[in-house]
Amino acid sequence: MHLREVKSGHVLLNGTDVTRLSVARHRTMGISYVPADRRHVGSVTEMSVADNAILGLQRKYTRSLFRSFVDARVSAEALVARFGIRSSGIDLAAGKLSGGNLQKLILGREIMRGSAALVVEHPTRGLDVGAVESVWRELLLARQEGKAILLISTELDELLNLADRIAVMFEGRIMGTVDPAVASVEEIGLMMAGIPAGGMLTTAAMKETRHDETL
Repeated sequence: MHLREVKSGHVLLNGTDVTRLSVARHRTMGISYVPADRRHVGSVTEMSVADNAILGLQRKYTRSLFRSFVDARVSAEALVARFGIRSSGIDLAAGKLSGGNLQKLILGREIMRGSAALVVEHPTRGLDVGAVESVWRELLLARQEGKAILLISTELDELLNLADRIAVMFEGRIMGTVDPAVASVEEIGLMMAGIPAGGMLTTAAMKETRHDETL
């Protein structure tokens, strides 16, 4: 699940330390991941929609040494229907899907695993308005179903509409955590620039002082 070696800190899932576990162990413990790069990390574009729909779940659809193609196809068709994926069929190469439909395939696959936690990175980057609304709707539904979601995004509108809490990072450090219901774009912007939460008044005072000096 991690792309860099962990240097410090801990990640807990329901009280269990999962920081240094393998991707396979993360999967079995109920953590799903929707990467930012949908074509090179989140899918195998040369493979069919049906095959991409069960990526990471091959063992579930394997009997002895053979895959149960019927069960796998039924699952893929259910995913396509539920998430409104527009495709000429589940045998179509996933790479021929539009960006929005490929994203819905990846997101749907991870949601339908029944995972307890979802790590979602830049889920709507490069998508049209209709696809954005569809992805937002599915994320909100997953939250209502009790799934924990870590949403990583640079889109302020997305964060303000979806998040229960927003933690702003600058150069790898968290500058502060705010409630999106009361947070302002200016406050978040200052933290994005490296000014810690609570530093806004000091900054404003500095600007006022400089203004007085100029006058």
